[in-house]
Amino acid sequence: MKINETALLGIAMVVIAIPLFTVYQNKRVAQEALQKQQARELAVKADNENFLARYDRQKALQDEEREINSMIEAIKKAESKEPPRITGKETEEEIYNNPYIKHIRTAFNGYLDGSNTGTEKAFRTMTLDSPGQEKCGLDSFDKSYYKSKFFLYDASDSDYGGVQAYIVFKDKPDTLFWAWVYRLGGGGYSLRGFCKAGPPDELKEEFLQTMEGYIKRGEIKFSL
Repeated sequence: MKINETALLGIAMVVIAIPLFTVYQNKRVAQEALQKQQARELAVKADNENFLARYDRQKALQDEEREINSMIEAIKKAESKEPPRITGKETEEEIYNNPYIKHIRTAFNGYLDGSNTGTEKAFRTMTLDSPGQEKCGLDSFDKSYYKSKFFLYDASDSDYGGVQAYIVFKDKPDTLFWAWVYRLGGGGYSLRGFCKAGPPDELKEEFLQTMEGYIKRGEIKFSL
């Protein structure tokens, strides 16, 4: 049987195309495999870079925390050598006349009249309010609190200098506040901390009734 030239050409093309197609397929598969490998390597590199960046940030935070803790401990050690600001043996009148305690009223008055006498902006505008933490900073609370006189719930020396006092406002005795007064190098005083100290929400009504009882019975003799 005689095969014409056209048929021969077709057969030749098929014979040639089959290995060429196989080569192309193998090349394409190899390229895809290479691309996948490169993608995996890039992903691993990115993960490593992210891990190193997170590690560097965490290390920097840990170093900063250690530095702060070291400073705090140094302050605490230095303050422990200072004479007591409040001994616990004072009469009620004496404790209210203590310059640290009297300064709390000075700071409130300065805040109300806009002069901000006795306070520092960093502590005045501090507005911490995150889960597990109470609100802090004079700006965090209604000014009507500061217009009222306050009485002492408790007061003592602070481990970090100055005096810390727990106070309740006579006209709004629904909240217990913590105030920290620090003596400055020049001899003046500064309100360096002011935060809500309680009570928890579930005890707020009971606390309010107790404080109102003290006030109505005349058990609060002194206030500023």
